[in-house]
Amino acid sequence: MLEFTKPYKIKLELISVNELISEVLTLVDKEVRLQEITIHCDLFEPSPPVRGDRHQLIQVFLNILNNILQNMPVSETLTIKTYIIGESSKVTIDFIQGPGNHRPRDDESGGLSVSNRIIKEHRGEIRTVSDSGEGSIVSVILPLCSYPLFRKINKRKA
Repeated sequence: MLEFTKPYKIKLELISVNELISEVLTLVDKEVRLQEITIHCDLFEPSPPVRGDRHQLIQVFLNILNNILQNMPVSETLTIKTYIIGESSKVTIDFIQGPGNHRPRDDESGGLSVSNRIIKEHRGEIRTVSDSGEGSIVSVILPLCSYPLFRKINKRKA
């Protein structure tokens, strides 16, 4: 019983953003197929590494995707894009919902407020841009791990 009262301690590890996205897409695959949603991934290579808690970041991406999927019309396209701007020390993960008359649904479950808290704990931020008829973008911005470590990881993969 004491386990429930202990605060969750973040377990930091080095995480590939692209691998994390692939893992989360596997979790929502059934819903995507049922709704005949097309997912287009435009992922930065080499995969941007971040230092974070894998389980918490999966929860964030899953909350965002579920919120978007619950609001998307059948046969729509969702684009997921990762990129680093210039010499930025941050990676951006965009979830881009195509044009139409849909907007991000008000989050009745509180999942997005939990996601905001988790991302802030990871020294990042979540931004949402929505324009009726133009679609919406949910961006998660996270700090990259240090550049020497980034190079070391990608040399091992080569």
